[in-house]
Amino acid sequence: MEYLTKVRIDKACELLKCTTLRTSEIGERVGYNDPHYFSATFKKITGMSPKEYKNGL
Repeated sequence: MEYLTKVRIDKACELLKCTTLRTSEIGERVGYNDPHYFSATFKKITGMSPKEYKNGL
């Protein structure tokens, strides 16, 4: 389960870097149907929200 989460978050980071998709769309593309759960998981793994990550690039 941890491996799958890491793969999903790594792909989300890649999409945040190279696309203009909304955070909820990126969450859906990497396998999270609930945008709030995606954001919480992303923050737990990376230490920042998807929005903070994108703005920091």
